[in-house]
Amino acid sequence: MLDDLGQRGIGRLMVEGRGEFHTQFLTLDVADELHLAIAPFLIGDPAPPKFVSAGNFPTGPRNRLTLIEARTLGDIGLLCYQIHLQSRQTPTTAPANLHGSPSYRGVSKNHLE
Repeated sequence: MLDDLGQRGIGRLMVEGRGEFHTQFLTLDVADELHLAIAPFLIGDPAPPKFVSAGNFPTGPRNRLTLIEARTLGDIGLLCYQIHLQSRQTPTTAPANLHGSPSYRGVSKNHLE
């Protein structure tokens, strides 16, 4: 799907979804930015939905994201991070609907509540 969009000239894509969807994009290294919207309220659910599920993420304490913007949108805080990876490679195993390409990078966006 991503390769097809890239061939059609689409070089920027906003992705919204739940934890499994974010996890696929981030573990497959097909996102180069991460936008987080922080809402000004707390939810007391003992098992709330998570931003990402368990996975092998190429970023971590030794390969940190870079904060490129922090601003407010009304009473919401927006944090924008750039994802820097030491080596961008085509994933060797990708789900059938998410084939990565080193020439295409998408954008992952999430609204946390």
